[in-house]
Amino acid sequence: MSRWAAALFAYGAFAGLIAVGADAFAAHGLAGRVPDLSRAEHLFVQGTGFQMAHALALLAVALAIDRLAGLARHALCLAGVLMGIGVVLFPGALYVVAFTGGHALLAPFGGSMAMLGWLSAGAGALLALRRRS
Repeated sequence: MSRWAAALFAYGAFAGLIAVGADAFAAHGLAGRVPDLSRAEHLFVQGTGFQMAHALALLAVALAIDRLAGLARHALCLAGVLMGIGVVLFPGALYVVAFTGGHALLAPFGGSMAMLGWLSAGAGALLALRRRS
């Protein structure tokens, strides 16, 4: 496994670890620590679901990177970076809102980064198909 793929894989694994921990905290530790428990629980469920899905996507991208070359590989590397940004900003903003009751200012940016990551992953897969034809 290349250093780039290993770094992305580790990042995805740690994002998954944090998602599981955040989910457990939401189930057992939120009460009495947040201004609106019902809203905080909803935000944590949404954040941990997003985080876990993208942690798994990062693992898949990391495993696929070394199987590709050229533009397809570059597109997957970009996908990993964009999803990596999204996996921090989107759920992170939701977790902050759960504690503060404020607004998730960075959530739209994080969601956009994740969407661009999925677009880049799809483009990389299509480029890999084109190369094999």
